[in-house]
Amino acid sequence: MQLGNGWHERLKLGIQAKPVVGFWRLVVLQSTETFIRTQSDALITWQARTVGFKAIASSLSRADDLVAQHGRYRSAVMLRLFRLTRKSRRLERLFSSAGAEMIHAHFSEDAGLITPTARRLNLPTVVSVYGFDVTRALPNTQLGRRQARRRTEAFEYASAILANSRFMAESAVVCGADPSKVEVVHLGIALSSAPAQADNAERDGILFVGRLVEKKGLEDLIRAASLFPPELAGTKIVVVGDGPLRSELELLAQQHGVNVDFKGSQHASAIQAEMDAAALLCVPSKTAADGDSEGLPTIILEGAYAGLPVVSTEHSGIPEAVVSGTTGILVPENNPERLSEALSELLSDRAKAARYGAAGRAHIAEHFDSAECARKLEAVYSRVVAQHATR
Repeated sequence: MQLGNGWHERLKLGIQAKPVVGFWRLVVLQSTETFIRTQSDALITWQARTVGFKAIASSLSRADDLVAQHGRYRSAVMLRLFRLTRKSRRLERLFSSAGAEMIHAHFSEDAGLITPTARRLNLPTVVSVYGFDVTRALPNTQLGRRQARRRTEAFEYASAILANSRFMAESAVVCGADPSKVEVVHLGIALSSAPAQADNAERDGILFVGRLVEKKGLEDLIRAASLFPPELAGTKIVVVGDGPLRSELELLAQQHGVNVDFKGSQHASAIQAEMDAAALLCVPSKTAADGDSEGLPTIILEGAYAGLPVVSTEHSGIPEAVVSGTTGILVPENNPERLSEALSELLSDRAKAARYGAAGRAHIAEHFDSAECARKLEAVYSRVVAQHATR
């Protein structure tokens, strides 16, 4: 078969040049999608070029992102057309000019949009699934049925389908993915040589970080705090994040007399400062009414590595990162009473909280180092390209 442009360019430059993988996302790049940047930045033997149809201004924006359409009005019109036709000569030129040897599509819906382009360019694809794209029920409408067909097409064409947890891998199979193609490759986080913040009497309160949507479970945390014993009443909850439920959740906190400080969206440095100040991290994730679920929230990895004990739920891939009774406490989802008990236990026992925090940091360092996760991902890339060359 004919080899991709990237292969020929590397022959010209010498074997030192890294092969290129096109990181595909329809819109580049939501501020909440740090996990995509972390994954691309961690690559060692491969180089990632982020490719999108349009860009939005966010904390993750970069000047070297490759974007097919610019300008608010024109990009909106062309985006609608691309969603319908899945054809864009500009996108094809971007992948070719980048020297991409394969495409890594993030989220199954975006994979369905880019698969025809990959076929035309004769590039193999890897698809990563993260949560709602394989857990949320698609409506029985023309649009929903079209999305289902495109997801099936993307899964059939893909050489590998990657999940961030065993739960997500199983969900992908339920959605029709070939089990032989599905494997778990954790996202991981960049580890630092700096020690975790030492425990001290000034560390106080509960930290919540996430979008204010149903599956994040902040409502359950507020209700749990309203059940605290008298000695913990008034414990401060710092909420970092924004979303469509903010007004509703602010009202709920006010009605229950819970001390919640809604900070809104924050940059990474501000989130780190909040982790350094908090006594524990709470991630009360749950399955939303429409089936939307978490994959494995990155904030759990970041918080645990910062030395925070984690109180979370037995939801999706969370038990792969939180060892209940060792690095934190897991409770059933949708259960404010049990959540309140777990939070009270660690807020009242600083020695236990410190032990859990230290154990959590060690667990993340051993199992979720982004460099090690990148090596596993690059092994997938190399295998996929080699197999594609023999077709």
